[in-house]
Amino acid sequence: MKSLAGGACRLVTFVLFLCRIANADIPSSSAINFSVLGNYASAANGGGSNVTVDRAVARGWERFTITDRTNPSLADGDIIWLQAQNGDYLSAECGGGDGTGAPDGTVCGNVDANRTEARSWETFTIIKLGGSSGSLIQSSDQVAFLSLLGNYCSAENGGGPGSIMDCTRSQVGRWETWTLTVAPTPTVTANLDSQGAIVPANFVGFSNEETDVIPDAIFTPGNTSLINLLRLLGPSGVWRIGGNNSDTNPAPALTQQIANDVQAFISAVGPGWTVIYGLDSVINDAGIAVTHASYLINAFPSGNIAFQFGNEPDYEIGEAAWISVFDSYYDALTAAYPTARVGGPDTGSLDNLNYIDATRHGRSSVQYLTGHKYTLGCTPVSATADQVVADAQVSSNPGVTISEFGIICGGGQRGITDRLLAATYYLRLAQSAFSSGFRGILPHNVLVPIDWGDGNPPRSSYYNQFILQGDGGYSPAPMFYGMYLFSQLLGQTSVSTTTSSLSSLVTVNATLGPNGSANILVVNGDTTQGIAVQPQQTRPWSTANVYVLSGQGCDDPSPVLNGVAIGEGGSWAGSAAVINNGDSVSIPPCGAALIQIQ
Repeated sequence: MKSLAGGACRLVTFVLFLCRIANADIPSSSAINFSVLGNYASAANGGGSNVTVDRAVARGWERFTITDRTNPSLADGDIIWLQAQNGDYLSAECGGGDGTGAPDGTVCGNVDANRTEARSWETFTIIKLGGSSGSLIQSSDQVAFLSLLGNYCSAENGGGPGSIMDCTRSQVGRWETWTLTVAPTPTVTANLDSQGAIVPANFVGFSNEETDVIPDAIFTPGNTSLINLLRLLGPSGVWRIGGNNSDTNPAPALTQQIANDVQAFISAVGPGWTVIYGLDSVINDAGIAVTHASYLINAFPSGNIAFQFGNEPDYEIGEAAWISVFDSYYDALTAAYPTARVGGPDTGSLDNLNYIDATRHGRSSVQYLTGHKYTLGCTPVSATADQVVADAQVSSNPGVTISEFGIICGGGQRGITDRLLAATYYLRLAQSAFSSGFRGILPHNVLVPIDWGDGNPPRSSYYNQFILQGDGGYSPAPMFYGMYLFSQLLGQTSVSTTTSSLSSLVTVNATLGPNGSANILVVNGDTTQGIAVQPQQTRPWSTANVYVLSGQGCDDPSPVLNGVAIGEGGSWAGSAAVINNGDSVSIPPCGAALIQIQ
């Protein structure tokens, strides 16, 4: 990556901002907040906008970098530059003025954070008005900002709703008196000697509707584009084949050839991938169930195939009917194949997992305890981005696999499940599920159009993780980016983390990487504000590789990793950003960062 600015602060493309921690005095290139009457200056979206003075709480957009052009530490009368979170310089239009319009429509005196380089209009003089003794400026001192033409910068109306920053005043009053504070840099420290559970090697997986598989046109060993894309998730995982269309009368037309192709496809993804296949419960025919199971048992190595009986029995056939089917199918299957592996109950709600306890053999009969998560309801739903983020969590349920989720049932919803927000959801759910003892989470796909029962023509789902392109290749949908980042932690031992000055909207987990240093995953659940975090670990280190997931807002349909999209077949032309010990990583709204300490 190319550095765009030198010195102690470095701006790297794709909004990775690196900055040193401030000392007791305020050295050049420190991160600061400044406010009038308790209202903080803010650059919306972290820059590229005008500067408002309307925030009661300082978060990412209220974080600025001050560069002293006169002295190593900030002092009265020094010449300064101010930069927004994305590195854009603050500019007093026309060098300051009286608020009249220039010929090009610019309002002279307005302060905008939209310049990529500092020239005369981006140069200010800082004046110490009060606070600490002496000429050096310290945190919580009162200051004024003077533009190039000698106009004092003001928070119109003293700040608050609708207030902007402009440099239009000839003298200092309350609106021109700014309280400058050093912005604390949130830190995340991985405690390498405080080790916990291992992230299961097959924690990351995916689910497909059975109608995606039965035509034998997608999941075949010849689909190298999809195989190569899925290889990004690692050599192990779980693929569940089921969904509503696994329960039909007549039963799905599984054949030995289809089973062989399913096995060849998933084994090409990785040798550790296993399959959970849904046998039709609606037909209530143990003979057909065993026949279908035999095709897969013949195709798969022992231990790489498991079976569940039906889909969402709590919403379809009911508990009593499902228990009868389960006992019948289980007895017939294990009589024919004593080592057959079974999962279930695959309920539509994680609250109904106790269905399995009422079967003849109880919970000990299943190798996979499975259920679904669609707690936001079915499309159409009126959910804000904040509500979606808040839904990405589960309660403690050791040993459970979430065998299907898509954020919103009924095939997902455009604008939510097909945006960067879906990757944020996946990552936060994965963090919550792992810490709650779950074995894995499997987001659902419906690639072949189906009837959703909503009166509309058949369609594929809006929560798919991979998308067919016009040339026949497959590229990742937004949720896949979250799957990829979390997959980098698989098989590693978790370690505890200690955080400071970190918003509750930010979630963190860390593992002990193969090199003995920390891998830290930070997910920004703030839907409007970016954050900056400084990674640390409890052993010495010098550099780290960083991968930042970002987009142009939470509703971006085309997220990027370090500024570059993952292409068809998993191709990626990007590279890791390298940071030094003491640098901070900036993460945009709904973004995430994987920090691999070297």
